[in-house]
Amino acid sequence: MPINPFPDSTAKQILRIRDAGDIGDFSGYLGGAKLKYFGMPSAEMLDVLEWRKHISSFTAVEIDPDICSDIETTILYNHLDQNHKLICGDVCDVLVNTRLDKYELFNLDFYGGFINKRKDGSASNPLAIEHLVKRQADLKGSFILIMTFNLRDNDKVEYEDYIKQLHKVLKGYRAIGIDDNIDFHLSKGKPSNVYKLKICVPTKVYVAGLPHYDFSFRRVYHYKTFVHFVLEMRYVEGEALGQIPRPDILIDILNKPVLNIEGKHVRERTPNIPQIMAETHASTSFPSNLRDQSKTDSKSVGGKLTK
Repeated sequence: MPINPFPDSTAKQILRIRDAGDIGDFSGYLGGAKLKYFGMPSAEMLDVLEWRKHISSFTAVEIDPDICSDIETTILYNHLDQNHKLICGDVCDVLVNTRLDKYELFNLDFYGGFINKRKDGSASNPLAIEHLVKRQADLKGSFILIMTFNLRDNDKVEYEDYIKQLHKVLKGYRAIGIDDNIDFHLSKGKPSNVYKLKICVPTKVYVAGLPHYDFSFRRVYHYKTFVHFVLEMRYVEGEALGQIPRPDILIDILNKPVLNIEGKHVRERTPNIPQIMAETHASTSFPSNLRDQSKTDSKSVGGKLTK
């Protein structure tokens, strides 16, 4: 049997099992329907095999031709040869440039950090994520989005500029503890990029999904040098959710604890994140800065939401 070029680990096994619970919940929301999978399963396809009872069909993406060949071997060995598609290419290029079908389950194990700039300065991963969300909205599709990023210190400044912008916007909302929460994410959480990613990634997805998606930030994990997200997007017809980000959802992102995987144990990271407590109802008027500025730059997260 083929072997993944990136070895399996206890942490990855734990995540697949825990993710299966979230996937099962989402399948229940869809009435128990099996889900169409799009992802990067690598040679052994361990995620597809773990979740196969929830999957109706799958599209596997892989940039390495040799691993593509290994994936075909794994498909045949495990009798997964019906209702599948294998795309040999860069996943960001596929998400941006290919007219894809509707999927209910995405598992994207990116090779680098969140921004992962290309030589021309464009931010490949955020742009690909935006195209994914927008295409799903065009198809009126609800989906669960699982993503893993490597920690990269060279993205630090852009993350910090973005979080400072978010802090400035939230100043217009009556809540207790915003300053302490933001300060923790910027300076006290260790390793610091875990907490910066915890804000930037889900907020990017949430804003990209407006006004069509009821967004849920289910979980975020840290293990070794990786951060792993589980996000849920439920499609809502029309524009009932509005164009402007809701402060209660942004605060939920800021308040969300990071779960740490060490050995066979999953625990909330300490010290605990200082919590923000809203003083007013979530429908309170909220500045449009965040949404408006998110449209102006597709090359970085710094100071703006990348589109």
